[in-house]
Amino acid sequence: MGTRERIVEAAYRCFSQKGYLGATTREIARLAGVSEVTLFRYFKSKRELFEKVLKKFSVIPDIERISAESSLPPEEKLRKVAKEILLSLKGKRNFIRILLSEVSLYEEEIAEIYEKFIERLDSIVAQILKTDKETARLFHSSLFGYFLSEEIFLRREINEKEAKEVINKLVEIFTGCRSEKNC
Repeated sequence: MGTRERIVEAAYRCFSQKGYLGATTREIARLAGVSEVTLFRYFKSKRELFEKVLKKFSVIPDIERISAESSLPPEEKLRKVAKEILLSLKGKRNFIRILLSEVSLYEEEIAEIYEKFIERLDSIVAQILKTDKETARLFHSSLFGYFLSEEIFLRREINEKEAKEVINKLVEIFTGCRSEKNC
């Protein structure tokens, strides 16, 4: 693994444990086994490093790949995208918990990073649904809300069966397609 990748991995671990505001570039550099000067040779700011972490560890590349699968009907793409989003949220539970706790304290530039991420997610889901971005946002926000309610607030892990049921209900609501076998 190269220096750049080690820094990004260390940043993800640090942001996952301490959040954006609590993580320091000094600590990230130490975790990556480099000096802070070396970190800044690769990334001009903590913000740029955070943006790289979000891009690398985001669900976007996975759902872009699913969206590009031309042989799948839209309902099946939507199911796969929903499953990918839920799996990603579950896998990044601690990272999300910490980032949520400090979201009201973010600088404007960090809010812009999140805005770009959400807009990209809107675009991909809108393309699959062949609808507007507001409807697409309702779809992925429903998944996020379900995840927050169950895994963050109630501290109850969503099992595979429950996830499948919720995904099927959402697909039905947004497409009118009642089951995997009938669409």
